[in-house]
Amino acid sequence: FYAQNKELIESTWGLKNETLTSKVRTLALCTLCSESPTVSYSSIAAGLCIGTEEVEKYVIDAMSLDLLNAKIDSMAESILVKSVHHPLLETTHWNNLSDKLLSWYDAVSTLVSTLDGVRVQQVKEDRETERIEATTRHR
Repeated sequence: FYAQNKELIESTWGLKNETLTSKVRTLALCTLCSESPTVSYSSIAAGLCIGTEEVEKYVIDAMSLDLLNAKIDSMAESILVKSVHHPLLETTHWNNLSDKLLSWYDAVSTLVSTLDGVRVQQVKEDRETERIEATTRHR
């Protein structure tokens, strides 16, 4: 792609191939890390088309951008993933997000209904108290 569109990418958009490649690799790293809690250097190297000696650089870059929360285990040559920013949301992610939002909506609706009920009850009690006080004053 780059070879065919070099003029457009560099001159028109002012982008460099190295920068674009690095960004794509960082996003690919996030995708790889979203699939498993432990990812080996060799899996990352293969997925990013880099040598295993470059893996830590990309992991550190992703961590510094807050795209990845992970621990580097140099001895085991693996990454222990705590959380990862999903660069692309697939249908399953959207469905999961929709389920969570609907659950949140139901919980908030229940809370609002409960609070409305409490408020109505409080108004009734206040009116009853006022009625009793008014009746007591008039005697």
